[in-house]
Amino acid sequence: MTASTLSQPTVNTLFLTAVPVTHPVIRRICKDPRDRVALHRAVMNLFPRDLPGPANQRRHASNILFRLDNPPTGMPRLLVQATIPLTGTTELPTRDLMPLMSALTTRSHIQFRVVLNPVKAAGKDQRWKRTPIVNTLDDPDAITQFGLDQLTRAGLASITLTDLPRTDLVRAKTALWIAQYDGHGLVANPDQLRNVIRTGIGRSKAYGCGLLSIAIV
Repeated sequence: MTASTLSQPTVNTLFLTAVPVTHPVIRRICKDPRDRVALHRAVMNLFPRDLPGPANQRRHASNILFRLDNPPTGMPRLLVQATIPLTGTTELPTRDLMPLMSALTTRSHIQFRVVLNPVKAAGKDQRWKRTPIVNTLDDPDAITQFGLDQLTRAGLASITLTDLPRTDLVRAKTALWIAQYDGHGLVANPDQLRNVIRTGIGRSKAYGCGLLSIAIV
């Protein structure tokens, strides 16, 4: 199979690969995982150079999403999801997500994790300007509610977060406010959820946001 063949994504494929941050490609390009511009470049270098689409749309064309995870034990890792497999990483654990996608039904009970960029429109006359959402005395649950709203639109119901969202500030082209949401819920709209798993949630997907990981329980 040639690289150009691998570069043709279809709606019938979806792969998830766990990449340690010590992987040579990641370590060569990204010295600091908090630098999300460098981390984005490192992730894109794990894929064939002839990805379809214009240069500024190749991530989107192949539905490339990633998230930096810190397991309770072991080293940090990147979870990288795409409609095409990574190149030169056959030694890394890769999961075909299509059986999971096919198994989703209405009322399936799932666990989930997602990192989002909590932002809101600055005003009615500033549709394209976004400001970070933060908890305040007037709205102490603003970040939590943002995540619940996004997950509801993704096709989930009866959502319970197992902990308060973990927030952090990382570097992208500007400072990037992120929040990690862990919890469980019921599938209300399987087709919507499948689409969201494939394409991601919200903004800043190029910088490690939007990858929704699930497990049926």
